[in-house]
Amino acid sequence: MNPENQSESAESTSTAAGAGSGLPLRGLAMVLIAVAVLLVMWGLYAATQNTDSDGDQAAPATTTEVVETRAEQPTAPAEETTEEAPEETTTEEEADATDATDATEEETTEAPAPAPAPAPADEPSRLNVINNSTVPNLAADVADRMRADGYEVGEVGNLADHILPENTVFFQPGNAEAEQRARELAERVGGVAREYESFLPENTDGRNDLTLVLVNQVAL
Repeated sequence: MNPENQSESAESTSTAAGAGSGLPLRGLAMVLIAVAVLLVMWGLYAATQNTDSDGDQAAPATTTEVVETRAEQPTAPAEETTEEAPEETTTEEEADATDATDATEEETTEAPAPAPAPAPADEPSRLNVINNSTVPNLAADVADRMRADGYEVGEVGNLADHILPENTVFFQPGNAEAEQRARELAERVGGVAREYESFLPENTDGRNDLTLVLVNQVAL
């Protein structure tokens, strides 16, 4: 073989080898660059996420501090408002009217109370004796004996329009003392005690009067 041909073939072989080794180096360089870009992007993404999470966690603390600050601020006391009462003005006429009223009240207070009316004198406790029997002068005879016993005798007469069944002593209703005396006298004459009736003769309706109506004779 010719030496020149050998050298040319050697150069062709080396060139082909260099061209074959150059392609894998470029691919590796591109892969490394791509990995580096991905790592940088991942680092930026991670940093952004950390910043957002830190901001979310710090927000409640800030709100709490604001609330605490507002709570600690003292509330200003409400201003007291006082209204001045209007001054009272009295005219001369009002003053004169007030003096006149005071004078009238003093006169009314100092006026002596009227003296009480004298109590009416007690009515006498009389005994009226009425004949309601067929015995003549029975009322007059009994009246004389009652005077002798200390009774103050009032009317003495007859009752012809009304017939009673037994000796009866009448008294005014509501007078407890007269009722008691009527019952005692009725027991003495053997009769009964009753409240006053309108059929009795006139002048026998005194407040303290007792009216003895005789139907039967009595032993006094």
